[in-house]
Amino acid sequence: MKVNITFDEDNNLNGYLNISPNQLSSVDDGEADEVRAIDVLPYFPEEESANLLMSWIKKLRHGGHLIIGALDIYEVAPEIAY
Repeated sequence: MKVNITFDEDNNLNGYLNISPNQLSSVDDGEADEVRAIDVLPYFPEEESANLLMSWIKKLRHGGHLIIGALDIYEVAPEIAY
């Protein structure tokens, strides 16, 4: 199973279970081959990030992949990127 954690339906992916962060309990621990979270982490307080990452890691099978991404400042605001 591949899991895509997203806040926005526009970011849903074919072949993935597309869920919001609060639906993560619908995935059993050790069930996912891949957990993908693009543009999700910045919406949580920094002090929660370690617990959030651990909850995503728990969902992975042995040898699974955790993919984390964020907006590229060069794409969003090139005039302020140095």
